[in-house]
Amino acid sequence: MRQRIYRYFIKVLSSFLLFILFISILYISIRVIPGDPITALYGETRPDPNVRSSLEKMLGLDKPLYIQILSYISRVFRGDLGRSIYYGIPVSVLIINRLFSSAILATVSTIVMILLCISAIYLEFVLRRYRNVLKVISALSASMPTLGWGSLLIAISIYLGIPIGFGSIVGPLITLSIVGFGFFYRYLRASIINIFNEHYIEFYHTMGFSQQRIVFIAMRIALPKFLTALLYRAGLIMTSAIVVETLFQYPGMGSLFSLALQSRDYPVLIGWGVTAIAISIALYIAIDILHSVLDPRVGSYESLH
Repeated sequence: MRQRIYRYFIKVLSSFLLFILFISILYISIRVIPGDPITALYGETRPDPNVRSSLEKMLGLDKPLYIQILSYISRVFRGDLGRSIYYGIPVSVLIINRLFSSAILATVSTIVMILLCISAIYLEFVLRRYRNVLKVISALSASMPTLGWGSLLIAISIYLGIPIGFGSIVGPLITLSIVGFGFFYRYLRASIINIFNEHYIEFYHTMGFSQQRIVFIAMRIALPKFLTALLYRAGLIMTSAIVVETLFQYPGMGSLFSLALQSRDYPVLIGWGVTAIAISIALYIAIDILHSVLDPRVGSYESLH
């Protein structure tokens, strides 16, 4: 028990150091983007040199880069992500509002995608129907990018005269569910096929278990790896959200990133990146804990090494 607590402490500490490192890399990467926020703020109008100097001082752009990084890291741990140049409000307030919308979209689309995967597994392995159709659908879903599915959905809705409602959750929800279905259905299907090749499945058949019950047992065994893969693919959901939220004008984190990039709103860009890094590290820790809870063999193996 003490070794496990020590191991988690080391992981949290290493994640904390990685968080600081990633913030530094992110800050430098954003700053080397061509252009600057003051020019983007004034557009074609050239600001007065005195005004520009005062704005640079207010934003801290007049200080050496390493001083800016250290100052920003200290403010991050105080919950201060700066103030948006374009919107004129605190970045933390802006991100919290957008993050809530993106969290709803990600959660609902993940639930819909999981239900689609379970339904497809039931059709193929229990009812033993539409196997080839499901293979084709999953291949198309996995091969076409998010932008392609979103554009196709818009084209179909225009052709059929069905309003999908730009700014609503409907379009992004359908797109993300379709995109996620291809990968996760194929992953879950491969896991169940591997489990079906195990000897204990033959024992269940000889015991007279129904096919539905055996499939349920196989899905329960595949659950830890499936959930782990689901959390690992959270980064893909973030990337897809940038495309789909911008395409459907959904007010989430993805569209916020696009607007901040266009307006060179450095505080929002860096704050967006810090939030994404924090979520990724939190998911990494959650994956490790969840996998140990769902699969006790992982914890037993690590306690021996």
